[in-house]
Amino acid sequence: MRRYHVHILLAASSIGIDWAFVSQRRLIGRKNNPCLFSRQRNHSRKRPFPNKGNATKIEAFEEVDVYGQCQLFPLNKRLSSMNGKAAEEVVRYRLANNLDINRQSFNIALKCYAKEKTWESAVAADNFLSFQWGQANCLQPDSYSYSAVINAYAKAATPAAASRAKALLDEYSRRRGPPHEVLINTVLDAYATTGQGAQAQALLATIDEPTIWSYNSVLKAYRNDPRQAQAILRTIPVADVISYT
Repeated sequence: MRRYHVHILLAASSIGIDWAFVSQRRLIGRKNNPCLFSRQRNHSRKRPFPNKGNATKIEAFEEVDVYGQCQLFPLNKRLSSMNGKAAEEVVRYRLANNLDINRQSFNIALKCYAKEKTWESAVAADNFLSFQWGQANCLQPDSYSYSAVINAYAKAATPAAASRAKALLDEYSRRRGPPHEVLINTVLDAYATTGQGAQAQALLATIDEPTIWSYNSVLKAYRNDPRQAQAILRTIPVADVISYT
């Protein structure tokens, strides 16, 4: 490997590349642009966890220092094992200290909140999504970010949570364009868990080509209204076993 490095350096010198200038520009760009990621790994720096209650939970990934330089794939894998608050703290810390971070790191933290299935976690994920919008373009929310937060509200299983899920879907449409059907189906799930059949049916009407998942969510939302459920069932092109249950 060293032999190849020598050849590269000799070739670069022959065409007049100023390596001191290149290195300086890399340092300036890395400091001012969070979209440029360093791939260096430093195992020597270990920092205490801000949420000590999760320290034992994530010792399985001891080779990754979430508070120092590390590769993003093992970092994100480690984040997925944390609860929402701990994952958010790691992301905020790395962002504040100009350490490597990407949009997937934010999305994983949002998914960690969704796994907790509580209203408080959904609100925390919603607030973190707003914080994400204030970052560089390469870190700002995408459909996966919104899907995670909408899913968090769907799992909270309250009418207020379903209303907020629909509001987030509308926000995504304004900021990012037409939403993917997965986002719409996740909102339908939120209506289904709270029995809001009319709202689910109205949202179903906005989908050009509803999937069987979409129809089944509306049927679940009408579980307390057999007549409406039968009417929806007759409109399904090809019903499955879940549709009839």
